[in-house]
Amino acid sequence: MADTPQNFTYDGTFEGLLCVIVKCINLRVMPRDIKPDYMVVNKYNEHTYTYIRTNYQIADKLYRLIGSASSAENQQMASDCFLTAMPDMEKELFLLVCKSLKYGAYIAENYKDQTINRIQIAIRNLYREEQAHFANMNLTEVNGIYASVINPVNCILPIMKFDLSHKYRDDKLLIFDRRHQKVYVKKGNTDEVFDVRLIQSADIRNVDDLMNYMWPYFSEEIHIRDKSVPSADSLTKMWYIAG
Repeated sequence: MADTPQNFTYDGTFEGLLCVIVKCINLRVMPRDIKPDYMVVNKYNEHTYTYIRTNYQIADKLYRLIGSASSAENQQMASDCFLTAMPDMEKELFLLVCKSLKYGAYIAENYKDQTINRIQIAIRNLYREEQAHFANMNLTEVNGIYASVINPVNCILPIMKFDLSHKYRDDKLLIFDRRHQKVYVKKGNTDEVFDVRLIQSADIRNVDDLMNYMWPYFSEEIHIRDKSVPSADSLTKMWYIAG
């Protein structure tokens, strides 16, 4: 169909991407391109990209469907894939979901499938990078807060938070990912990864910048609960939804 959209954009969250995938499945189209809205130059040109609004109920239903139609392993693979830096990650994840729904649990072990092979390699690199950063984490103590600025290739903070939370269970942590604009905050009852793309404009390059420009925003609990600070941790919670 000539009028069927093939370029899609979303809010950059895992749930947002799942909603794009549902839209493509319903339209029966193979997406030409899928990008987060902050990476689309002409995002206001409706003839170029179609923005798909995030619906958490739709995303949750698809995620559960992946588990029931295939396996929890394929659910994990999907959420892990989202954190990787593989080229055309969104389209690769779209293919993974479609194959999981069509072929079931078998697809996760089909290494002859080039899509699955690329995703498995990317996920392996994701966890290797996470372990390397965790083992060599350089934390600087500033007024009782242990802070660090990292620049990983993959988006490792959502999985690194579990190791950090266990190792530094009694400490306050503030770790900023420059490349992916994510920050891990551990203080009091807060132990979460936040997307700070919308709340900071300073170029944070070191711990001094982090403490001067970022920590004041998260120093009070009311700011952490502010709706203007979208959480990046929602996808990690979905890892534990039973299919």
